Amino acid sequence: MSRREILRSLLALLALPATGATAGPPDQRLVSIGGGVTETIYALGEGGRLVGVDTTSTYPKAARALPTVGYQHTLPLEGIAALKPSALLHDGSAGPERTLRRLERLGIDEIVLPGEPSLEGFRARTLRLGDLFGRRLEAQNIIDSVEKELDDVRRTAPSEAPRAVFMMSHGEGASVVAGRDTKADALLRLAGARNVFTEFEGYRPVSVEALLQKHPDAVLTTGSAATGDVLRGIPTLAGDTLFWLGFGPRLGRAVSEVAAFLRDAVATDTGRSSPIS
Repeated sequence: MSRREILRSLLALLALPATGATAGPPDQRLVSIGGGVTETIYALGEGGRLVGVDTTSTYPKAARALPTVGYQHTLPLEGIAALKPSALLHDGSAGPERTLRRLERLGIDEIVLPGEPSLEGFRARTLRLGDLFGRRLEAQNIIDSVEKELDDVRRTAPSEAPRAVFMMSHGEGASVVAGRDTKADALLRLAGARNVFTEFEGYRPVSVEALLQKHPDAVLTTGSAATGDVLRGIPTLAGDTLFWLGFGPRLGRAVSEVAAFLRDAVATDTGRSSPIS
């Protein structure tokens, strides 16, 4: 996308009216890619501008009523083009690149938001969306609310960080664990834990034996990742991927609940499995 096209899309969004959650002008038809991005748009009161979302956008309930355009990393050209959007919003996670370039040739603008897997990335992304919609105050309120919850977590953090693992299902039932430079790693650190897998970046499959050799105090899992007897009594918490890794308006609550579990897991040293909704 050329600098002129990016500027045109930004100016168009900045010109949108900032009152209410109405759909706005007919030419402002937006597709949101990434559950955290979609959730933030709704929290800003601008969900009415969306005409489509990807399959990770499952919250709030209103998002599930919108047409889905496929998985964020494997977006189909036809599914997006059929909605006739004026712009596609994402945090750098949308793909494949050939689909994005073909959408550009169809006149669909691409707005790329900050996507760093960190608290700083959350702040920057929220403020950028606030500015795009003329909702800077609402964006700052979201950030302030999350910061308050994180301050509460910091005040109750244990003196020694628990050793933790974040495991998630991947592909056909396979499981991977989170290394450094991931939202899962950032979540653990914000909750006062130490990720035991920092020797690699991203997510990798790891054997149960290799996991146990790290002697984690607790494990967080999503989807159908290994739990129960496989982890031999290690305290385990199962949760929702978007809730934990969306890094949107519910980030403070996610960190608070993970921190509370970790404190309890270390204090009681007993295995458990408990879902987060």
